[in-house]
Amino acid sequence: TALGMPDMNWYRDWQKFHLFRTLYSSAEQPFLSFHDSRDGQPLLPTPFLDAEVVPAPASRTIHSERELQLLQGRMSGKSFAEITRKVNFENDGQARRFLQQRFGPNYNFPITGLEAYRRCPFRYYVERVLKLSPLPEPEFAVDARQWGTIVHDVLSLLYQNGPVPLSQLAEAAGRALQTVLARVDLPVFWQQVTRRVFDNLLPRFAEREAELRKAGFSPARIESKLQGRVTDDILVQGRLDRIDESASACRILDYKTGTTAGISATAVLENRTHIQLPLYAYLLSQVSGFRSKRVENVGIYSLQDIRVYWLADKVPLQQLIEAAIQTTVQTVQAIRAGYFPADPAPKQLCRSCPLSFTCGHQQHQTST
Repeated sequence: TALGMPDMNWYRDWQKFHLFRTLYSSAEQPFLSFHDSRDGQPLLPTPFLDAEVVPAPASRTIHSERELQLLQGRMSGKSFAEITRKVNFENDGQARRFLQQRFGPNYNFPITGLEAYRRCPFRYYVERVLKLSPLPEPEFAVDARQWGTIVHDVLSLLYQNGPVPLSQLAEAAGRALQTVLARVDLPVFWQQVTRRVFDNLLPRFAEREAELRKAGFSPARIESKLQGRVTDDILVQGRLDRIDESASACRILDYKTGTTAGISATAVLENRTHIQLPLYAYLLSQVSGFRSKRVENVGIYSLQDIRVYWLADKVPLQQLIEAAIQTTVQTVQAIRAGYFPADPAPKQLCRSCPLSFTCGHQQHQTST
């Protein structure tokens, strides 16, 4: 409080100010309402109002354009899923020619983009073909993507000059964090939160790094760009978060600040998703400087529980690579054919999809 940073009293006064400004500056008498619950949790009305029952309006009142559209939808008697159609240009010659030209043999497919198509073709179509995105809702918090960028940048700086002695890891990480925070646009309050989170993670991070080095591997390359052909007419590219090397082998690590649920060898072989790491292993094996070293394993480095999840512990890496290449060919063929159905591979992705209001898939799943 003495430093002028936001605290609970500050938030309370800030919310109270905006509430009473709305009440007393409105040209007409405002009508206040609130949801009964959010994410299954009950909500209470604002404590700044007297505990009086607000009389119900005499007639149905539309307060926004969104509510009007919802009302019109209910009156039509049809669900959103019934009036939407699959995005499929397989019978549209003009669209297919455009897609085959745009995504032709010389188009450099980002591997993360192929992953995105495997998760949901329709979302790939909206975001990467049409290049559309919904306007984000403002919130006073650190965006998950921004947090992931901060973590990646810190770890990139930490090992940009090679391995750091474990005894100096905490000090070097602190310097890297300070450098990253100096160039990102974060309020002072969230900078302090970020520093505290890093302080809490560092001891476990140091333990995990010690285990990796005990196995004979040390960080060798960070943020390495890769590019190569999977087939004669499919060119892909990607960026490796980290490559660890020993005297005769190397390992590929991909940092993840979010959930690692579902990332496994089974996902690559059976679900035909999470092809990123096997493709990286294939591309790395084609690089002249690494041909003398075999890619021993590929893994997800979770920065939530500070743990490495290896994909090729129980399944040969070559088998994962072959499955990933086959999936890549199928995916590129579907993109060039203009096939973008709203049929995501992991169905639970719909719950957090910012485009779920556009395709009708989530409403259809709920109704059935």
